[in-house]
Amino acid sequence: MAIIPAPSSPYWPSGLAFHPTLPRLATVGADSADSNSRDRVIHIWDFDYVDLVDSDPSLTVTYTSAKIVMVGESNVGKSYLAHRVATGQAPGDGTIHSTHGMQFWPLEPEQLSPGADPPENQQRDIVLWDMGGQEEYRLIHQLFLDDTTVALVLLDPTRGNTAFKEVEAWNRYLAKQLQGRNAVRLLVGTKLDVPSDTIDRQGLTRLQNECGFVGFYETSSLTGRGISKLREAIARAIDWDNLGKTSRPELFQRIRKEIEARRKRGDVVVHVQDLLRALAAQTPTQDDERAVLAVAEQLAMQGVIARSHVFTGEPVLVLQVQEIERYAGSLIVAARNNPRGVPALDLLAIAQPGFEMPGIAMQSRLPRVQELPVLECTVELLLDHGICFKHEGLLIFPTLFTPSPHPTDIELSHAVSLYYDFSGAIDNIYASLVAWLVLARDFGRVRLWADRAEFEIADCGICGLRKVGRAGGFAHVDVYFGAHTPSSQQELFISFVEEHLRQHGVEIREHVVLTCQCSMRLDEETIRMRIARGANDVSCPVCELRHSLVDGATEARQRNPKLDERTWALKTRIEKARRELSEEVVQAMEREEQKKVTNDPIRVLHLSDLHFRAETPVRTRLQWLSDDLRHGDDWGRDGIDRLDYLVISGDFTDKGTPEGHERAYDFVSSLTSDFGLSAERCIFVPGNHDVRDMLSAYEARDSVAGLKDDDYVKQGDIYLVPFPEKYLLRLKSFSDNFYHKFLQQPYPTDYVAQGISIPFWETGLQFLTFNSSWQIDRFHRKRSNVHPSAIANALRMAQTQERDARADGRLASDAPLLRIAVWHHAVTGPEQMKNTDFLGNLQKNNVKIALHGDVHEMRRELVAHWHARALHVVSSGSFGAPAEDRPESAPRLYNLIEIDRGLKSVRVHTRMQPKADAPWKGWNEWPRTDGGGGAVPYFDISW
Repeated sequence: MAIIPAPSSPYWPSGLAFHPTLPRLATVGADSADSNSRDRVIHIWDFDYVDLVDSDPSLTVTYTSAKIVMVGESNVGKSYLAHRVATGQAPGDGTIHSTHGMQFWPLEPEQLSPGADPPENQQRDIVLWDMGGQEEYRLIHQLFLDDTTVALVLLDPTRGNTAFKEVEAWNRYLAKQLQGRNAVRLLVGTKLDVPSDTIDRQGLTRLQNECGFVGFYETSSLTGRGISKLREAIARAIDWDNLGKTSRPELFQRIRKEIEARRKRGDVVVHVQDLLRALAAQTPTQDDERAVLAVAEQLAMQGVIARSHVFTGEPVLVLQVQEIERYAGSLIVAARNNPRGVPALDLLAIAQPGFEMPGIAMQSRLPRVQELPVLECTVELLLDHGICFKHEGLLIFPTLFTPSPHPTDIELSHAVSLYYDFSGAIDNIYASLVAWLVLARDFGRVRLWADRAEFEIADCGICGLRKVGRAGGFAHVDVYFGAHTPSSQQELFISFVEEHLRQHGVEIREHVVLTCQCSMRLDEETIRMRIARGANDVSCPVCELRHSLVDGATEARQRNPKLDERTWALKTRIEKARRELSEEVVQAMEREEQKKVTNDPIRVLHLSDLHFRAETPVRTRLQWLSDDLRHGDDWGRDGIDRLDYLVISGDFTDKGTPEGHERAYDFVSSLTSDFGLSAERCIFVPGNHDVRDMLSAYEARDSVAGLKDDDYVKQGDIYLVPFPEKYLLRLKSFSDNFYHKFLQQPYPTDYVAQGISIPFWETGLQFLTFNSSWQIDRFHRKRSNVHPSAIANALRMAQTQERDARADGRLASDAPLLRIAVWHHAVTGPEQMKNTDFLGNLQKNNVKIALHGDVHEMRRELVAHWHARALHVVSSGSFGAPAEDRPESAPRLYNLIEIDRGLKSVRVHTRMQPKADAPWKGWNEWPRTDGGGGAVPYFDISW
């Protein structure tokens, strides 16, 4: 803690330090008989600034608030019951729908019990919170449950054991969220219009006893049965005397009344400066601002309001907290339904007024002047609690990933070393664990699957997590490592995981285990015996593969006393990164909001043949490209600082090396950040240099009877035939080291699934991507083509996407649609694919433009040509191919494509770099459109 040093005075108490900005005091010393321990104890004191500046006891009022939360499965009747308890009236037919987010019902104590009037000079209020039960909202509940006074857990008891299991899970969830704080829990049966003989009474009694419910209450929201008894039970459960009372002087009360008045009249957001002006108009006070912030801090801690700030740093207060939950739930649904298949949101898209909010009708959205601060506060809270993390311009939600349709992509290829049992808010704990490890950066970039996260640093191995859920709200987290992960990296990873679980109230139950890749599980006793004997590895009795042994954090700390220091330092860096990220996100959203709407064309940057190696000067390449994009030219091209899409059509690396793909990642990450792109707006396909083939992908045979010529390679007296499973993994380096890390989804290994349709309805574009290297291997470097079934798969996806989008209004029925195909290899010239019949299928399905690379010659007909004058093929020359892969006289090339917003015309700017470090300029090889003499560095396409 930063402190103000003690003055040089004999009258200043020793060991006394004030925080420079917060109302906080630190003192050293303790009442202890042991003199050696007195100076090792530090007390932290929070003092009340408002009481100190205005302490007239005659103007002091005591304020107490009770929070009642209602939880349970969706459709159990929470909203109906909340309405009945709060109003005393049965809801009208069709007036109550499933709660999206949560609803608030403010109550006076006497509404629950006639004799509950507060004593003189005391103010009491009650807020009933109706929590949405849908899965997507449970991630949000953790933001609002920690100060619960009474929890009502609802169930339909006629559903028997199924309902009981659901209640047990909710009870564990509540216990973890409360983190040891006392809250009375009542079990409430719903939809019981009349007494039922089908209820398992013995099971209910057992449920009450095991879960600690103080009573069971049968209710009917429609008939009112049991409602009065439930109200009385809630009133009795509120222990006003032991609730945190807030004694505040008149200044506090004045501030609080002003905030409460604004809340009750429906104000959603208030700027602190506006609040100060209102207070000053009543009775000016010198220290109003600090008092307002002190009041806001306390109300935020009670969950009554939320604090945020705009990009200038000015604080704002969100007075209707339910709006945060409503918008948070909508954002989670939008992420889960992302058409790219990754549960993510484009951060800058969220800040745009036209962003669709699922579950929130347009007419019920807040006015924009209020909506943006609410959205900013919501995103801040999601990031601060680790529900999502920022990655390449996206907000990624780790717990919303769904299982891959391609099982070979998600097989766990490393032996599990440890696992930890835990229960309660499982998804929240796992999500924040992944989010903080991403912020730490110590363990490398992340790859995510459903319930699994893998971190990898080049040459430093893999550290992985896997969440395994079980029935009844239980789960365990597996920890595993790659064969080459250094022990110091393993120890820090384990230590941080354990510390994170412990901070979230998880009772650490560490299990040393080892599950081999062949699925053989070695029991814990065997593993611990090996560790006790000092063994470093163990052999699998089935496949004889040897595995390194890892012990837990306790043993690691005993062996390495500095591990605690490293863990603490890591946590400190993460906390700092969290604060910086919140500020960065708010500023980015504010900047996006302030951007003016323009009719500029849709801009697509098309690169190909990067050919990055470990020694490639990434920053230099990026600098020259950025300079060229930001500066216009004499031919009408304006300089730009924003792109709409990035297309890279293959050959990210040279010879498929992991190091090259790492450099490609660095380049693309910086490029997208500089030009306002997110990973979601990047289109990538592999090239032949992204294929990494090894002899292990083949088996040797004496005979090739029944095989086609292309199915084998003759090597002396033997024939090499591809192993189907291993042959499919030739693009694994491309997927693992670039594609998956950047886009957070693996590149498909199935040839058919390598035909992909990617829609962007907001601009009317639809990209169809293909792998033209699927048959290329170490023996067939020229065997390029596009798999016919991949073409069919992509076209089928495109047609289905368009039909659904036009049906649900995401794409208007009369809106134009431009389909653009992307692959790597050329379809004309000396290196063209042998079979280009697939172009006809693309043309027939209204694909207007095709983009590819693999052009290493400077001939105009190779860069742009037409197929039957209906499909326009645009090629990008090599952006970074070394001299040996292109003629020495051929410059580097790239295309900047500008598409008219009406999707009727396209201008392609071709740019060239004559020498490696020379500036880029226009490639003046195209005839003037006005018929004049000379040439220009662009060509136009229209239809």
